[in-house]
Amino acid sequence: MNRMLRVYYQNVRGLKTKTRDFRSELLLQSYDVIILCETWLREDVFSSELFDDRYVVYRNDRDNRAAGKKDGGGCLIAVNKKLFSKRISSFELQSDLWVSIEHVDGSKTYFNVKYIEPGTVLDEYRKHFEKTVENMMSSNVNDSFVMYGDYNLGGSITWCHDPLSDNYYASDVNGSIPNELLDMLSLCDLNQLNVVRNGIIRTLDLCITSLQPNRVSIVRSDSPLVPEDDHHPALDMCINLSRCKFLAERRPPRVNFFKADYDHLNKGLMEIDWRNELLHLNVDNAVDKFYDLLQPFIETIPKTFVHAGDYPVYYSNDLISLIKRKERVRLSIKGEDSPSVKERLEFDFVKLRKAVKAGIKVCFDDYVKSCEEKIKSNSKCFFAFTKSLRKTNTLPNCMTYLDEEASCRSSICNLFATYFNSVYNPTIDTTSEVVYDPFEHQSVTISQSEETDVIFTPGQVEAALKGFDVNKASSPDNIPMMFFMRLSLSLSLPLCILFNKSMNETNIHHSQHGFFAKRSTQTNLMEYVSDVADAIVGGGQVDTVYTDFAKAFDKVDHGILLDKLRSHGFPDKIVRWFSTYLRDRSQFVIIGASKSDRINPTSGVPQGDSMSLQEPIRSVNDFTEDSHLGHSMSIQKTNSSRQRRYRGIPNPCELVNARFKVLQIPGVFSLLTPPNDSLPTLDFIESRLSIDVFQLDPTV
Repeated sequence: MNRMLRVYYQNVRGLKTKTRDFRSELLLQSYDVIILCETWLREDVFSSELFDDRYVVYRNDRDNRAAGKKDGGGCLIAVNKKLFSKRISSFELQSDLWVSIEHVDGSKTYFNVKYIEPGTVLDEYRKHFEKTVENMMSSNVNDSFVMYGDYNLGGSITWCHDPLSDNYYASDVNGSIPNELLDMLSLCDLNQLNVVRNGIIRTLDLCITSLQPNRVSIVRSDSPLVPEDDHHPALDMCINLSRCKFLAERRPPRVNFFKADYDHLNKGLMEIDWRNELLHLNVDNAVDKFYDLLQPFIETIPKTFVHAGDYPVYYSNDLISLIKRKERVRLSIKGEDSPSVKERLEFDFVKLRKAVKAGIKVCFDDYVKSCEEKIKSNSKCFFAFTKSLRKTNTLPNCMTYLDEEASCRSSICNLFATYFNSVYNPTIDTTSEVVYDPFEHQSVTISQSEETDVIFTPGQVEAALKGFDVNKASSPDNIPMMFFMRLSLSLSLPLCILFNKSMNETNIHHSQHGFFAKRSTQTNLMEYVSDVADAIVGGGQVDTVYTDFAKAFDKVDHGILLDKLRSHGFPDKIVRWFSTYLRDRSQFVIIGASKSDRINPTSGVPQGDSMSLQEPIRSVNDFTEDSHLGHSMSIQKTNSSRQRRYRGIPNPCELVNARFKVLQIPGVFSLLTPPNDSLPTLDFIESRLSIDVFQLDPTV
């Protein structure tokens, strides 16, 4: 059984200033493949600004700096994520992109988009067809090929179609490159099927394919995604192919905790004799028993299927209904034979399309206005919207890591797990009572005080459960905070037993911003700007170094961290309890309904709760005091008036094995790391950090 593949092609003549219009128009369409030429994109324009989560996007942006160009070039192919697509980069040249789509019978269709600049010599055309196209076709003899692009042939050539014989041919051929192109098409048994003329009665964008002409139809698009260039009309194509391989996967149902009958659950849980069930077990078995007893109650809660959203968050229900109605009318037009009925449906379709476009604009404007009004009261709405334009939830259908390729979700999950596992470090065994202080580089003996029993009471646990923030994410068991808060009365006793079993069987710097109430990244920036302003008013110089810990959470050494806690005065019982929280953990990667094998982290702290967030901060607290950062420092002048060297900053990195790099900082003073790394990066060597600082001359 064959399938009609809907393909859209356009030479867009730049997308950087058209991202909003492009995305708005795209949301009205349901193409399987979108092919764009001359995108003029750079890495600072994210694909998610253009495409929603329905598509896997492949790009080949031109490096204009290397090419000595200001703008131009670049190509893009977006494929519906339900189709099994893969990029074939081994055959790509400059401004060239190859993507394959797999069919259920194992065959493939290769899509190519190519942009050749005006004035390109004949050898470049030969290189493309003889060394790329011919090699691709000879290596995949059972597959089909569809190639689009602006070839800028030069000379003159007229592409024609005889509807009676369904024959495509060229006439009025003039010039060496057009003649050479015809020879190449004949040699490779290819057809050029686009006969749509532009504003100057020429055809610049070609569609070259190995398919028979009766399997491809090309018309001028009546709904361009961006305004058309006069020389490059947008094209709609339907390609009759064998059935494509789909990747649709059904997500497992999720428990809808919002619809739970908490009064009934509380009554049932109160009837369990938790003391008799848990007290005689060790802590691990007690936890397992707790979940075994809790699971039947969770099973009584209604379940729901979570579907990936096909529409932006700002779409209203009325707008979504209108879009679906428009799509139904479009499909009816395709299957209608009666001219009068078809004309009426086309009229309705035009009205619906205008209504949908107007509705999208209204919904988007209302959403932006709402985000702006809520910036002070709820900034999460604004940042969620901007974040959605910088990332996508769509994964490529094929991924590679360390020369290992994965093309199914479970294998892709394992690749991610392998990558995450690679960042962990082996933990240093620190079993003695002598703690190594990496900031003072000397041994510190901890005075051991008498161990004090830590006992939790059911009342304390119940009060803590009632204070949970229901907006926080759920724990790895997928039970949300709301569940524990609503059942705090009936769960306080079993959790109290588990906490006490866990305990018995097994200070942050004032300059810290973040993880504190009323001390956020905004207050940090305000404090920094104030310090800079004070220094400038006083005629001083401000030297700024931006640093970052590489994999700060994942590389925290368990042994050193536990000794650090002891050095802060935590009793041994608390430290031992915390060590059970850190060690012998396992984790896995979940993508949709697929799950990776388990891996065992050997370093780092679990992320997602306040205790884990504070431990890396606690680990490097000394750095803020010992490094003199945020304070006035004397500068030792060298022979060069334009170079200064800071010394005396101690090593805060033995705990996290981090590497600092200098970032470019605009302003009165900058630290630069050029592409060739001729200036030094900031590496901690032994116990001292040496930073070479180069002041920029504003007159240069």
